[in-house]
Formats: sequence, C-alpha cells, structure tokens
Amino acid sequence: MKPKLILLHGALGDAKQLQPLRAHLESEFEVFVPDLPGHGNSAVVLTEYTIENLSSFLHHYMQSMSEK
Repeated sequence: MKPKLILLHGALGDAKQLQPLRAHLESEFEVFVPDLPGHGNSAVVLTEYTIENLSSFLHHYMQSMSEK
C-alpha cells in the first residue's frame, strides 16, 4: 500500500496546475489533488475564506480519503 499524499494549489490556482507533479509522484504515492472551495471544479462554496474554514474543508477532505 502506497502512502497517501495531498497536493494543495495556491490561492490563484486549481488542481489542474498540479497534474504534472501528480503524474511524477504516482509511482510512489497515492496522490490526491483537490480543488479548494471556489477554485477549479469545486462545488463547495465558503461563506468566508478564512484559514479556519479552509482548514475545516481540508480536515473533512482528509477524513473522506481515509475512508477509501
């Protein structure tokens, strides 16, 4: 079983930007590249873009990945 790795894009980015890096890392890791709320294809909308809200999103995302 490969270790899990989450790649996070920057404030003006989206998951598509990280696909080349993902492809490079997939031989060693199970790679996850979420679109953060309000970016790319994310359907999640936050009422406020705060560190706490983004951290909560990431926490729930990680929980859902551990169930797979």
